[in-house]
Amino acid sequence: MKMTITEIARLAGTSRGTVDRVINGRGKVKKELAEKIMRIVNENGFEVNAPARALSMSQKKYVLGVVINSVGNPFFGRVRQGIEDSRKKWENYGLEMYCKEIRGYNVEEQIEAIDDVVAHGVNVLALTPVNTPQIIEKLNSLTIPIVTFNNDLHLDKKIAYIGCNYVESGSMCGDLACMMLHENERVAVLTGSLNILGHRQRVECFQTKLAKHGCAVSIYENNDDEELSRKLVGEILSRESVPELIYFSAGGVEGGLRAVEESGKQVEVLAVDETPAVVDGMKRGYVAATVTQQPYEQGRMTVDIIAQYLYSKKLPAHKHNFTKNLVVLPSMVK
Repeated sequence: MKMTITEIARLAGTSRGTVDRVINGRGKVKKELAEKIMRIVNENGFEVNAPARALSMSQKKYVLGVVINSVGNPFFGRVRQGIEDSRKKWENYGLEMYCKEIRGYNVEEQIEAIDDVVAHGVNVLALTPVNTPQIIEKLNSLTIPIVTFNNDLHLDKKIAYIGCNYVESGSMCGDLACMMLHENERVAVLTGSLNILGHRQRVECFQTKLAKHGCAVSIYENNDDEELSRKLVGEILSRESVPELIYFSAGGVEGGLRAVEESGKQVEVLAVDETPAVVDGMKRGYVAATVTQQPYEQGRMTVDIIAQYLYSKKLPAHKHNFTKNLVVLPSMVK
């Protein structure tokens, strides 16, 4: 017969509420009492969730390694916040984290960051990998499990991807652009880096939609850098033939919008994500629409999935864990 929480409480000499907090990983309970409860639970085969199991194994320390390109990038700042908030939830169960923040998508800098993180003895590595042979070779040479977030790669030891469905996002943005444009008009696409698989997928799907509309699409890489984005957009809008629409398919929106405003040219703008620059651009009438991908949730889910993997010893239920792509219009912005 299955043991009840009431029976566990009687054997542990405590209340039913205290047992409930321990087996569900909620609230503070003295370590000695929590361990006693979990010993009774384990001896009697009572099924508990991952946080509770983590608490019972709190003598075992795990270290999560994170490489994130959040320096100067407000989107990844939100991902970083989700990672940090989830880390706080799991730290009482023995989960530690070593995080290396970098700027942009430089391959050498990412490899250096990976080496630095791995050297700290991490049990799992989480990162947004650049899609180059050097990065793939580096990650496949590691002996620890890997989780990718926001950008995915096929890797030997990858246990999960958490983030955007870029194919869907690019197609949605393409549909929006087609509704905003006449046939055969011109479009400039500002993307972070075509070495990022997700950025490339988003641009390619956007292009496919626009090709059916007869639109000419020009692509520019800004490395998610505000000043480079401002320079590129300024150059685009200084030409005799100005595009009817600019699509910011990654970061660099603040700098790009500054260039639009400085040019005084009338041009439609479509963006992704819901960063402060995008929201401000919508409020001021520069951005017609954006497609968001819930960066905070990407960070939170990444740590939750890794912690549950470490403490439950089970692979995630899904290899690909997509956050929702949502269209946001100016009327929806507060």
